[in-house]
Amino acid sequence: MNTRGIPRLVTCAPLAVTQVATRAADTTRAEISLDAGWRFHRGDIPGALFRQPITSSRWKADGCGEVSAAEMTAPDLATGDGWQDAKPGDNTFKGREGCAWYRAVVQGKALDRVALHFDSIFGNTSAAIYLNGRKSGQHDWSTKPFEVAAETAWKTSGDNVLAVLVGNGRDSGGGIGPVVVEGIENPAQLSLTHLANPSYDDRSWRQVNVPHDYVIEGTFNEATGDKDHGFLPTEPAWYRKTITIPATAAGRRIWLEFDGVFSNSSYWLNGRLIGHERSGYSSFRFDISDAAKPGQNNVLTARTDPVFAGWWYEGGGFYRHTRLVILDPVHVVPWGVYADARVDNPGDRVHADATVVVKTAPVNDAARPVESTVLSEVLDGEGRVVGKAHGVQHLGANSIGDAPEQQIALAKATLWSLEAPMLYQLRTTIRVAGKVVDKNAVNFGVRQLRFDPDHGFFLNGKPVKLKGVCCHLDHAGVGIAIPDRLQIWRLDRLKEMGCNAYRTSHNAVAPELLNACDRLGLLGMNETRHFGHTYCGKAPFGATATKLIDLMSQVQRDRNHPSVIMWSVGNEEPLLGSPEGGEIAKAVKARIDLLDGRRPVTAGVNFTWGKEGGVTYTKREA
Repeated sequence: MNTRGIPRLVTCAPLAVTQVATRAADTTRAEISLDAGWRFHRGDIPGALFRQPITSSRWKADGCGEVSAAEMTAPDLATGDGWQDAKPGDNTFKGREGCAWYRAVVQGKALDRVALHFDSIFGNTSAAIYLNGRKSGQHDWSTKPFEVAAETAWKTSGDNVLAVLVGNGRDSGGGIGPVVVEGIENPAQLSLTHLANPSYDDRSWRQVNVPHDYVIEGTFNEATGDKDHGFLPTEPAWYRKTITIPATAAGRRIWLEFDGVFSNSSYWLNGRLIGHERSGYSSFRFDISDAAKPGQNNVLTARTDPVFAGWWYEGGGFYRHTRLVILDPVHVVPWGVYADARVDNPGDRVHADATVVVKTAPVNDAARPVESTVLSEVLDGEGRVVGKAHGVQHLGANSIGDAPEQQIALAKATLWSLEAPMLYQLRTTIRVAGKVVDKNAVNFGVRQLRFDPDHGFFLNGKPVKLKGVCCHLDHAGVGIAIPDRLQIWRLDRLKEMGCNAYRTSHNAVAPELLNACDRLGLLGMNETRHFGHTYCGKAPFGATATKLIDLMSQVQRDRNHPSVIMWSVGNEEPLLGSPEGGEIAKAVKARIDLLDGRRPVTAGVNFTWGKEGGVTYTKREA
């Protein structure tokens, strides 16, 4: 499972929502908050990254579009007769409707991560981006800045040929704005002037605590700022922090966890590049067991570069909680515990017999196989054990196992409802050779959901009218860095207004928000940010849906919340109205059903409703 000597990035298995607090004598799992005492610098520092602006290109009108891609993107294509020079921002279309190809050459260089930053594309339909003949991305909302990951097609030596197809429909312009090739160099020995070098002097940097949104701290400027983001300036920023890792962590697994960073962030530990995260909304972690130095100070450096995908304020920086986790090589896979409480007959709508189907995935990061036991205990609101089950699991070396499904009967369980949101806790204990090696816990609720196409939604057999809001993650004064107590305050105000439901828009939200919905008795529609594999505002034609890493992490993280009553695969995606979009929706729904399967799957649609490929409603009980 682990490649020794190489830090791992695990994006689909962040930390469980609720963890058992580590006692002084309990060394099974330790969590250390990293929220306080970060050094912060707004803006890039010259020399920190490789940046190569593309100052000119050759262009040619084309009436075939992507049909001619094989010819027009070929690296050895001659751009003589019929091709013309163009600079960034030139209006080459001059009102003409149709397509044009733009080509530019960039010298190769050894880089760890390569991205193409487009300031804008002046066209009304779309832009397809090719590097060295390989399609690297597509963008449909072309007047917005966007980024294309290019490391898979990038050549470390020789010429890199960039080819961009721009389509223009009814706009008066047409062309390409500024383009910058950006990469991260990872030499064996960093110079003292490199920000990731542990010896870099950051004493002049500001000290901040996270959650932190640095974009909201900027100066409003209607002339230069982005109107969709409050006319505030956006630019990259750097964070640095010295972390003391206890000597007792030697030989154990060590994780760095981030609940959300906006966005396109890169990370170094002790001068060593440990990974990247493109999403601004997904929770993620790095396994730094092989890069950390237990018993010493460790310097963590990070760079964020907000690239907006939405048309609302998205902010920037470490805007959610961060932590260090230390645990045994044999442990529960993060978000690897699923408590599926099933109620056949809600009875009097307050109490009912229930069965909790428990699925637990343990992992063995050690170099030898082990026999493990998994004990699952259900605790009520008073902390009393009201049901339990255990199983035995053989774990091979460096492997993840699926423990046998466990069923725990709960007689006369108190149902989770809007009026009385009762929460149970599922406590998981893993033992090896009789010794406890890991403990964690998740909260869950016992309730029955029923969606009827003729009679509406029922909670515990009682009809409920959903009265809710579609709410973005920012708040006046703090931007997207919302304190936990403010999350609760806002939900309290919504309940006072008569709300009983909350739609996340249009992305994974902070765990604290869903925790609050669980405790306050609010129903939730949990929506994913990306329809398929795209970080654009809208999924372009040609989008795919295979790995779906961001979606999987979101479902795994949030499936134990009783407040979540349905999943949404996207918001107002034009592609949903096409057969291509229908196939993506099927793939996304299949992945959700694999991880959960107990909640209905829907989509936020407008003009695509009823067209071929649209989402189909089906009856579902959970």
